[in-house]
Amino acid sequence: FVDINPNGNPSNTTYAIRISSAGWGPKYVQSNGSIGASVVYQTDSDWGTTAVTGLSANTQYTFDVKAKNAVGLVSDYSTASSKYTLASPPELTSVNIATTSAALQWADTGATQYAIERSSGDAPGLWSPIIQWIDGLTASTFTDTGLSEDTKYYYRIKSYNGDGKINDTPSNQLSDITIPKPAIELKGVAMSTHSIMWSWTD
Repeated sequence: FVDINPNGNPSNTTYAIRISSAGWGPKYVQSNGSIGASVVYQTDSDWGTTAVTGLSANTQYTFDVKAKNAVGLVSDYSTASSKYTLASPPELTSVNIATTSAALQWADTGATQYAIERSSGDAPGLWSPIIQWIDGLTASTFTDTGLSEDTKYYYRIKSYNGDGKINDTPSNQLSDITIPKPAIELKGVAMSTHSIMWSWTD
């Protein structure tokens, strides 16, 4: 969204919003929020809070604004402001479970970093972050360790953009159950010529 600060100008002052990004030169926000080559002037009221469309995920865009008065005199451009669009949610592709660990893999969607959330139990309830921005995860694989045996775990991934802002829309979720510990102290007692009673410790 782009919101203009009129800086004390009269209500009939009109404004043009310029946008640029790496790979292409300056263009202009159109009255419908799309991007085009034509300069479009509107009042602050007409612009409102404009949702700019047609942008690419996790891409930095720079905006600045110029003003025009009632007789057509145009100001310099304002101070520029740059922001990244949100990164696309990834697709969690696999969760490979061991006794006390889970190896996760997801499709790289061009995020700057990734966050991982985990839940456990018969159904996913409270999701807890196990990897956040501060951890600096840029790869599309991760092994979660220190898990409990024979427990069902759920995982989902979120993406960060270049500004460190997280996309709250998560990936799909996948789950699996960790492998139980093997039985110990297996003992057998002959009960007859044809049977043995076995016992063990969980």
